[in-house]
Amino acid sequence: MNISSEAKSDLLALLAIDLEITKSKNDSDQIAKSTELSEIRNRLIEAASEFTNVLSKVETIRTEIEKVASDLNLVETRIAKDQTQLLQTSSPKDAQGIQSELATLARRKDELEDAELNLMDELEQVERDLEKKQFVRDDLDTQVREALEVQEKALQKIASGLVLLKDKRAQLAARLAPELFEVYERKARRSVPVGLLQGRECTACRMTLGATSLEAISGTPQDQLIECPECQAILIRE
Repeated sequence: MNISSEAKSDLLALLAIDLEITKSKNDSDQIAKSTELSEIRNRLIEAASEFTNVLSKVETIRTEIEKVASDLNLVETRIAKDQTQLLQTSSPKDAQGIQSELATLARRKDELEDAELNLMDELEQVERDLEKKQFVRDDLDTQVREALEVQEKALQKIASGLVLLKDKRAQLAARLAPELFEVYERKARRSVPVGLLQGRECTACRMTLGATSLEAISGTPQDQLIECPECQAILIRE
C-alpha cells in the first residue's frame, strides 16, 4: 500500500489525538472515582449517624422530662387537694391519714424534682454535644458539595475537550484513504498503531531494530507503507 508524506503526518497527528483522548478518558475516570471525595462522603455518613443518635437521645430525655413534669403536676395537685381536705376535716383519724399521705407525697415530689433537675442537666450536656455533632455534619456536607462542584467542573472541562478532540479526529480520518484508516483502526484495537522510526528504535514498541530489519526498511521506497517487524505498527520514517 502506498502512503504519501501528508498521510504520514496525518497518521502521526491521529495517533497524538487518540493518545490524548485515552488520557482524557482516564483522567475523567480518576476524577469520577476520587478517593478524597469518597473519604469525605464516608465521614459525612458517619457524622450524620452520630448526629442522629445524639438527636434521638435528646428526644428521649425530653420525653422523660415531660413525663416527670406530668407526674410532678399530679403530685402537686394531690398535695393541694389533701391540704384543703386537712383544713376542712374535723376528724383526728382522717387528719392523721391525710398527713401521712402528705408526707408520702412530699417525698415523691422531692424525688421527682431531683429527677427533673438531673434530666435537665443531662439534656443540657447532650444538647451541647448535639450542637457539636451538627457542626461537624454540616461542615462535611459543605465539603462534599464543594468537592462535587469542583469534580463536575473538571468533568465538564474534559468532556468539552473530548468533543473537540473527536471533531479533529473525524477531520483527520476523513483525509486518509479508507483502506489506510481501516489498517490504522485495526492496529489501534490491538496496540499502538503507529510508530516513528528514530534511529534504530520504533517509538510504538520502544524496541531497537536489528541490522537486517533496518536494511530491509532502507531498501523499501519512501511512499510504501511498512510495519515495525517487532510490533507490526505502521512505521513512519523520519
